[in-house]
Amino acid sequence: MDYPSTSNAHQIQFEVRDDEEQKQKLEDCIQLLVASGYFRARISGLKPFDKIVGGLVWCISLCNLSLDVDLLYSDNATIKQKIQVTEKIVRVLPQLECPYSLEPHQIQGLDCIHIYPVVQWFVKKAMEGRVARADQQETLISTITDRHLGKVSKPKASPAAVVSRFIFEEEKKPRSSPSKEVKTAKDELQQLEERIRAAQEESVLLDKELNDEVAQAEIIQRNLKGLELEKQRRDQLKENLSESELEEIRRLVEEMEVVRADEKTTKHEMRDKIQQVEDRIERINLVGQIVADEDLIREWEHSEAALQQERQLTGEATRKLMECQRQLDSTPSGNEMAQYQQRFIELYNQSNFYFDTLKNEAASSGHIESNDQAVPHSVQHSDRCAGIHREGIDRSEQY
Repeated sequence: MDYPSTSNAHQIQFEVRDDEEQKQKLEDCIQLLVASGYFRARISGLKPFDKIVGGLVWCISLCNLSLDVDLLYSDNATIKQKIQVTEKIVRVLPQLECPYSLEPHQIQGLDCIHIYPVVQWFVKKAMEGRVARADQQETLISTITDRHLGKVSKPKASPAAVVSRFIFEEEKKPRSSPSKEVKTAKDELQQLEERIRAAQEESVLLDKELNDEVAQAEIIQRNLKGLELEKQRRDQLKENLSESELEEIRRLVEEMEVVRADEKTTKHEMRDKIQQVEDRIERINLVGQIVADEDLIREWEHSEAALQQERQLTGEATRKLMECQRQLDSTPSGNEMAQYQQRFIELYNQSNFYFDTLKNEAASSGHIESNDQAVPHSVQHSDRCAGIHREGIDRSEQY
């Protein structure tokens, strides 16, 4: 890895991702460090990288553990030294049994989305280490005081000395106790965790809504593409068909629709009549009488004949429609006619080439008189190819 020189170290900036989520996570990290007692993070002149790395080193120093890594961080250090500190921080994480993993490039690039859990864990660890260290110091001071000062008789001091000592001790007292500071930091940390939890829940809901909208948009896009393809297919079909063929197809389609409507109506009427006949048969069976109703039989036969006639008409219309469809399919398209014309031209040119070649060979060999019969034969062949070519062109122009 190449590091920049010391002369231009302060002019080089790390690449930082610039988006709203990263900014919010960076602000949360700084607030956590300030709440835990790292008040240098409040200095506006420091860069975010210096605040984050300095806070991590400060938290590691409060963990009250023995490490085999020399962590010394300075705001005036070179880029190379700062990168070395980030690599040492990453190397210390497994020794501290941190449940989160982190890479040096994530610290250098201020990937606060991945840095924030590590900072949160370090702050908790630092608070625990601070409380444990305060308890150890209090126990040690009590032991030393009882050992060395408990047996010493205190001489009676003058009032002026008592007042001076009281003022001196008051000046030495800390303004706030460690327990109060730890409690304040824990309260602020809990508030930050609640805010983060609410933001994460809101982010999950927004992601779900976004995914639903994207899926709906994809469905609409697919439907739109299908409609466009169908429109292009119909437009191409209209361009390939003549006006008379289109009118014939429209007429056949209208007839087909009329026949289908008549068939549907007839089937509905037949079902109603069948239901009436079945109801009547049931009534006759319930009464126990068997009556031969000739009118009903004739009506049934008439309805059956009408239904058969409608089916026959429907079949004829269907056959006409299929015949028109076959005619449309057998009609060559414009592209095919262009290919036919191109092929005719190629055959015509090839025949002329063969004829010219044969004629030149005959002239060069001096056998023109002996090959008088072959030359007219070639001329006839060329004329026949030209006639085929003209016939193909006339047919293509007709289509």
